[in-house]
Amino acid sequence: SGSTGNPKGAVFNESLLVPVGPITTIHPFVRLDFEPHDPTLALSLLQTVRCGGQRAIGQSLETVFSDFAAARPTHIGATPILWNSVHQEYLSRVQEEMKRLTGGDGPGPVAGGVGLQEQAEKKVKKEICKLVGNRCRVASVGGAPVSDAVFAFVKDTMGIDIVKTYGTRETGGITCDEVV
Repeated sequence: SGSTGNPKGAVFNESLLVPVGPITTIHPFVRLDFEPHDPTLALSLLQTVRCGGQRAIGQSLETVFSDFAAARPTHIGATPILWNSVHQEYLSRVQEEMKRLTGGDGPGPVAGGVGLQEQAEKKVKKEICKLVGNRCRVASVGGAPVSDAVFAFVKDTMGIDIVKTYGTRETGGITCDEVV
């Protein structure tokens, strides 16, 4: 428990354990999670089995990129800390690429009609997409608020259809993109 520090349980009756709702249209459905102690994991595992998918659980943030390479997920479920790490990696690589392109002398000129910043971002986007398995199409983020900048990065730069989720141990999902 976050408030007492003592273990507690949640009762999941049969109606909560039977997966309901639409089945994914993503094939193959390969989901990578980073919350192995999530009490709603059983619900999510059943949903994955229901659609004939596969499930991988990441080891830690230190191994995140090797976990991505091994699983090559089409769906990623994680807290903001994972997406913050991916975003930070992107920003660092763009900065490194800009230094390489300009010789460390600032933004640099326009080359071939395309600004060097845009060139750097385009190159690094491909690298980052490859780092997360190069086939992720859908993601969810929950457990804490995600910044607008990180959310926009995942959605717009990486091209991943990401949703903000909120739920509780006792009920599972409650909201998706702030809609009940």
